[in-house]
Amino acid sequence: PNLAFSENALRFTYSATSYEDAPKVQYQYKLEGYDENWSSWTRLTSKEYTNLKEGEYTFHVKSRDIYNREGSVASFTFIVDPPWFRTILAYIIYSVTGILLLYAVSRFARTQQRRAMRLKEVQHHEEVLRAEKEIIKLNNDKLESELSHKNKELASSAMHLVRNVETIQKIKTSLVT
Repeated sequence: PNLAFSENALRFTYSATSYEDAPKVQYQYKLEGYDENWSSWTRLTSKEYTNLKEGEYTFHVKSRDIYNREGSVASFTFIVDPPWFRTILAYIIYSVTGILLLYAVSRFARTQQRRAMRLKEVQHHEEVLRAEKEIIKLNNDKLESELSHKNKELASSAMHLVRNVETIQKIKTSLVT
């Protein structure tokens, strides 16, 4: 039979067919897949196993009567199924979940990279605009400086003309008088 993992604690009870002085009959047992060797001879008629791992087991038991004659070996084979989280279906679910998780992480990373690239592009564009604005400001400052210089030259020229006109006026008045 197949036993669920939650039923992995078993108790085997056995007896011999020899009824002659039955309390002195001895038994030897072995759980194949768990025990490496046969147990020592004992008068106990039961054996418990707890917390068996998943797998196939065969319980063997033999008796020895008061004349040291061994009986034939009786065997019982059973399988302990793995817990639900170690079944093939669980491993498939783990694999699919892992793949989906890797896909989600990969997609998230790509989205973050795109956002970072867009942010860098926006920052670069802002820097370019700032640089252009600075160039325009510098050009405006240069033009204002040139305009101021031209205004000073114009004022100087006007003053020079006014002086020349005054001088001509003085010469003209002195000639007339």
